[in-house]
Amino acid sequence: NEDVYWGSGYVKHFGHALSEKKVTLQTRINHIHPDDVYRVLNELKDLLKTPDQNYFEMKYRFLKGDGSYIDIHEKASILRNENGDPFRVVASMRDVSEANRYLDKLQDSEKRYNDLFHLSPQPSWVYDLETLRFMDVNSAAIECYGYSRKEFMKLTLSDIRPVDGIVPLMKEINDVRSDVDRIFSGSFKHRKKNGEEFDVRIHSNPIHFKERICRQVVAFDISELTKQIKTIESQNTKFNKIAWMQSHVLRAPLVRMMGLTNLLLDPEEKNQGDNKFLLEEIRNSSNEIDRITRDIAEITNELKIKQLLNDE
Repeated sequence: NEDVYWGSGYVKHFGHALSEKKVTLQTRINHIHPDDVYRVLNELKDLLKTPDQNYFEMKYRFLKGDGSYIDIHEKASILRNENGDPFRVVASMRDVSEANRYLDKLQDSEKRYNDLFHLSPQPSWVYDLETLRFMDVNSAAIECYGYSRKEFMKLTLSDIRPVDGIVPLMKEINDVRSDVDRIFSGSFKHRKKNGEEFDVRIHSNPIHFKERICRQVVAFDISELTKQIKTIESQNTKFNKIAWMQSHVLRAPLVRMMGLTNLLLDPEEKNQGDNKFLLEEIRNSSNEIDRITRDIAEITNELKIKQLLNDE
């Protein structure tokens, strides 16, 4: 007879006043969102026509007494007679609006994560802190390291480190495991699929991924920067060498030459027999100065050439 009996929760949770304990099925139908009502009725008719169907679940929007709609998750049992004909449905309706909003926020958060992660121009990956296996990698990492996504999923962090980099890696991992919330950064050598090694600066932070305690890593290729730093250090070494040669090596023969010249020009110096010796010493000092000057010029030219190559 399509009578509907509501429990007290109908008033308490949905805000509908009941003039009587019994209402018709049409009253319930009128409270289902217009965009959901036909789907719900058609599903219910099909279920009732299926003799071995004694349980069902449905999701739809339901009108509250204040005019707003909430998300409903309905679970129901179908009672049938000996011929399999349904004669009663006993159901419960649960308001899942808050849970759905949370799921929407979670999905939105996951979408933002995926966008930031996969669209990042910097190589990035997520690894399991316990097994060190890769859980996810972005396109930049695939392009940089040369492994396919499928290959990455079979690797651990040690597979992208050179042999002599395993000990520093495990030290880093142990430090992070002792403080899982730690934000970590450091510079290391990494190895590509083709065996090429390069310098990277990594930054990692904790993340829960697929119900596992993981770390997300962003890697920056600093090979060119490292090369430039080494070039600058080499240049500074040579500049220091030039300065030392000018202040020490070059000054010694110059001072000696100045002393010998003063002896020759001294009008009171009577020992003319030693002039030949003095002149030879002056010549030797001059040759030494010339050699040192050429060494300095050669070092300076090397620095200029390297600077030009770096500029290009």
